Formats: sequence, C-alpha cells, structure tokens
Amino acid sequence: GNFYDAGKEETFAQVLDIVITQALNSTTAQVSLLNENGEPKESNLPFYIYNAENGKVIHNFVHTLNHAGNPDTITLDPLFEYGIHVFSMPEVDQAGFNITPGEHNILAVDCGQGDLNLTFNGRRSVYADLKCLVMEEDGCDVINVQDYGSKERYLVGNYDLKVLTVPPMIIEDVNIAQSHTTDVQIPLPGILLLQTGTSGYGGIFRQEKGKMELVQRFTYGESSRRYIMQPGAYTIIFRSKNAKQMVYSLEKEFTITSGRNTSLSL
Repeated sequence: GNFYDAGKEETFAQVLDIVITQALNSTTAQVSLLNENGEPKESNLPFYIYNAENGKVIHNFVHTLNHAGNPDTITLDPLFEYGIHVFSMPEVDQAGFNITPGEHNILAVDCGQGDLNLTFNGRRSVYADLKCLVMEEDGCDVINVQDYGSKERYLVGNYDLKVLTVPPMIIEDVNIAQSHTTDVQIPLPGILLLQTGTSGYGGIFRQEKGKMELVQRFTYGESSRRYIMQPGAYTIIFRSKNAKQMVYSLEKEFTITSGRNTSLSL
C-alpha cells in the first residue's frame, strides 16, 4: 500500500482525509437475490437499503443483473449497519449487514421465486374483471389481488387463493416452486337468466356442509337480471315486495352448468 508521513500536525488532517477517501472508494457491495439453490439469479425487483440503526432509507433501486449476469456493484459507507427491504410478493426484510472497509461485500437475501398463472378450464370466460386474493398459507393477510387470466411472480412457498366468483372459490395449498409456473384452473361459469315478474326480496343459496349458504342477495329488491355463477346446484328463495305474508315466499331449485344459460321464471 501507500505510505503517508503524518508526523507533522499540520499534515495529519490532510493525510487522514486521503486515507478515508481511499477506503471509501475501495469499499464496494453487491445485493444478491438468491434463488432456492443459493445462486444470485433473481432480479428486477424494487428494493431499498436502509440504516439498520434508525430505519432511514439510504438508497432506492430496482435490482439489476449486469451484462455478465452478476448483480450490479454499488458503494456503501462502511460506518453503518444496513438492512435491505425487497418488494417481492410477499415482501422480504433482512437486516444486520455490516460492511468491511476496503473490500467487496456481498449482501445476500433469500428471494427464490416462481410464477402463478390463473386460467379458465375452457374457452374465454364471460367474467369481465375477475379477481383472486392471494394469501400466505393459513394466513389472513392478502399478499396480492391478481387478475384472473394473468401470471404473476411470488416467493417459493405455499399459498391459499380466494377467487371472487359467485360463489367464491377457496383453493388451498397452492405450491409455488423455483423457476416453475403453477397453473390454477377454475371451471367456466354459467349464466342464470332470472325473471321474477316483479321486484322482491330474498336471494340465491346453496347447500354447503349441511347448511344453507347465501350466494347472492337480491339488492334493493331488484331480482330479475343476469347472474354469472359457478357450476353447481342452487336454491332461490323469493318473496314479491307486494306480498305482505311470509307464506307467499317461493322456493325453487336449479342447476348451473359451465358455459350454458339457465332460464328461470318465478
């Protein structure tokens, strides 16, 4: 290395500045997003680096691999302890990164990913804007609201899905594997064309685990219309708004078939 004479008081501060500047300039780091095999192959995720002592954000980046397929190199002040927050799904936060002055430091975060592809079993669905809630297995927090018919990337692991069909579909233990696309198909819906002759009250129900479960409530008395529904057996319970006794409630069973219209008059 270089030798500096700092024996004189007037040159000490100048030499100290030179040494610190050289140490900082030669202190580099890379953020490695590791796949399940421990390889730094994951990328293209937004993340930020923060001061682990006070939580202050220092840098915001979108992770990038260079032309050689390696994580980009950045410079970091070795005086601080750092944390990294990655905006994967779900998000990953890892702290405790210490920087060694004058060396190239590797900050590694486990971030293996795979894809979830939501599709219909058959031709294009009549659903215009169907959503799916993606949750961690056995968890209640929603990680993402994914459009049906789309593909999105998640961390490796198991997830529970709630597809907002009528009625909603719960799909449990969906496994996302490293660099693999998991396809989740649901049946095409059918259509109920309901004519009640008059506005009224009630709803559409199904039998679920021995109990009646409300599938669709007739909102504000408007019952005659087109209902997009998943295949299955259902029951309508209806009372005209002009009928003033419960005995005038009507009950009728019907079946919805994928890709077909079912007409029902009360």
